Amino acid sequence: MVQARVSEAEVSIHYLGETVAVYPRSHGQEPRIDYRHVIDSLVRKPGAFARYLYREELFPRAVFRQAYDRLEAAESGKASARYLRLLQLAAEFGEDRVAAALGRVLRDGALPLADVIEVGLREPIAARPAQIAAFTPDLGAYDGLIAQDIAAASIDIAAAAMEVAS
Repeated sequence: MVQARVSEAEVSIHYLGETVAVYPRSHGQEPRIDYRHVIDSLVRKPGAFARYLYREELFPRAVFRQAYDRLEAAESGKASARYLRLLQLAAEFGEDRVAAALGRVLRDGALPLADVIEVGLREPIAARPAQIAAFTPDLGAYDGLIAQDIAAASIDIAAAAMEVAS
C-alpha cells in the first residue's frame, strides 16, 4: 500500500512505512513535473517533447536550457532527441554532475552531445582527496611567548612600583 501525506509545505510518498520521496508542495495552478518521472517515455518518442504542454518544466537549470538552445541552433531536427538524452543522463548520473559537464562544454563553444558528456561521467570519480599531514605546532614557541609576557609584566610592575615610591 502506497500512502501520500500532504502537509502545508510538502507531499511525501511512503511505501511499507518508509519514505520514498518528498516533494515541495505547489500552491499555484501550475503543476510541477519531475523530469525523472517522464524522461524514459519521452526518449522513446522525442517528437512529443516539442509539443509537450509542460516543456519548460523539463529544463531543471539554466544550463540545460542553454544546451537545448545550442542544439536547436545547430540542427533543429535532432535537437529534441539529443536534449532528452542529456536529461536522461541527468536522471542516471545526477543533475549536478551533468550540469557541470554541460557548463564546461558550453564554455568551450562545443556542441553538448550526450555521447561526449557520458564519456566524462563514466570516468571513475576519485574515491577520496589526497591525504594531508596534520599540523603539529611547536609548543616551545608558545612557552617563549609566555616567558616574554611575564618578563614584560614584571618590568611594568617594577616601573609602577618605582613611580608610586617617588
